[in-house]
Amino acid sequence: MKKQAISKQGNVTNTSKIICWQITNKCTKECDFCLSQSTPLKKHVNVAYKKVLKKLKEIGIEKISFSGGEPFGVKEFKEIAEFANQMGFVIIVTSNGDLISSTKYNIEWLKLFQYVKISFYGTKLYHDKIMGIGHYDKLRKLIKKLIKNGIKVGINYMLSNASITFIDSFIKEYQYMGIYSVLIQRYIPTGNPKVDKKYFIETNNINLKLEKYSKYFEKGIKFFDYNINKGFQIILEPNNDVYFPNINDSKKFYYGNLFSNNKIKIENKELSLKEIVSIISKKRLESENIINY
Repeated sequence: MKKQAISKQGNVTNTSKIICWQITNKCTKECDFCLSQSTPLKKHVNVAYKKVLKKLKEIGIEKISFSGGEPFGVKEFKEIAEFANQMGFVIIVTSNGDLISSTKYNIEWLKLFQYVKISFYGTKLYHDKIMGIGHYDKLRKLIKKLIKNGIKVGINYMLSNASITFIDSFIKEYQYMGIYSVLIQRYIPTGNPKVDKKYFIETNNINLKLEKYSKYFEKGIKFFDYNINKGFQIILEPNNDVYFPNINDSKKFYYGNLFSNNKIKIENKELSLKEIVSIISKKRLESENIINY
């Protein structure tokens, strides 16, 4: 196990100046552990995406990780991806796979993304228990289709108190499929005791011992441990509010609206959003939360 710095190579594909844009709260699923409380009943609010992207460029963001809800449920998502790409952002997207699997449109445009991340919650039996019978096989079929069409695919794996026991067999199942990268993310408590009891891993000492599998994935295997309070994330919500999980030892510290001119106190300094981006980028490079195998 080793901690590696994130460095620029060619373009900014490995930049640490990243924002997670939760572009919608509307989703095809209604998972009890969802931090954004996304549901099929939520209405998607159209975003002034050109204005948002120009502002993100202004504050120094170089890479956008689109999430939700389900980003592919956003009608103008292809336009947003194209405009972000034209502006020079590196873009990635996380999906539950439902809408990509069911679509009949040309998926060539997905090559705009550095890679498309597909979310899993365990091996087949446990994943289908959460997402519905047949969902796991649907995702495997989708992954094969995307890779066949030259689209890079990453895997997101939620590490819960149940799925941690399956991690080794899960990784083995995907080591020869041509997967671009694997990101394992520790379950993040929602604050609902009943839900958290189902998923939260009590121990702080997690050693997944996955070094032997890393060579099978172009960008290796990465583990994010959100239980360590060393902030390194920037989140943009559908209403354009910006917050930072864990920074200043707070679970959710709000800056305010993306377009405000707020200055907030971090490490005893009054900082603008652009300055905060630089601070968090540095924290990301130094963070003990991120382990590269």
